[in-house]
Amino acid sequence: AKAFYHVQSAATSLGPTFQTIAGKEDILFQSAKLAAIGHADLTDTTNTVISVLAAYHGKITSASDATAQLNAIIGNGNVTMQEFASAMRGGLLPIAAQSGVSLASLGAAFGTLTDEGFGASQAATYLRSAMIQLQLPA
Repeated sequence: AKAFYHVQSAATSLGPTFQTIAGKEDILFQSAKLAAIGHADLTDTTNTVISVLAAYHGKITSASDATAQLNAIIGNGNVTMQEFASAMRGGLLPIAAQSGVSLASLGAAFGTLTDEGFGASQAATYLRSAMIQLQLPA
């Protein structure tokens, strides 16, 4: 119920596809599959999927695409879905999207850092900081 509350609350900012009952149900269904695969909390996973859809609005147009890309990130890095979901609370996704970094590229960088031994939160902080620094005037 908590996860669907978050879907319902965020749906208006995600575009018309996700404002229908079917669109909202798909977000929840795809999030539930990802949470089950990653042994993660459904509410945290749902919030991460919503964050991806909001940040990459227009570029990632379905919940299944978002969850497939998230699953690939988790599979390629040394991180669990729960750790990744917690790390994304720091605002990395919107900054990456605004910087023109695709979710796949972000995932590759994130995976590299976690494979090198950085924790998920630390990797997210480093990537966020690097993207902010790159946007500053010289």
